[in-house]
Amino acid sequence: MELIKLDDCLRLDIPEIDSQHEKLIELVNRLHEALVEGVDKASRDSLLSQLLERTQSHCAYEEELMLLYGYSGYQAHKSDHDRLTKKVVDLIERYQR
Repeated sequence: MELIKLDDCLRLDIPEIDSQHEKLIELVNRLHEALVEGVDKASRDSLLSQLLERTQSHCAYEEELMLLYGYSGYQAHKSDHDRLTKKVVDLIERYQR
């Protein structure tokens, strides 16, 4: 059961970024499914770790491209990335408690 779907607003027609968005959403959906189905803690921990790692690497990659190409909305988009990463970290911390 999918929790979220890839929205067209996340598609940029940049293959590497589109692929990263798809993988992030796939991880969120896999994590949701794991929680609903009550899979073992090691599997949930692994999914959370993968989600944080991919979120951080995706954001860094996008930010690098934005700087390279002089994207005018860099600061606003970086702020979005910072909020997203913080949400993932907060989710992991809540889960661990």
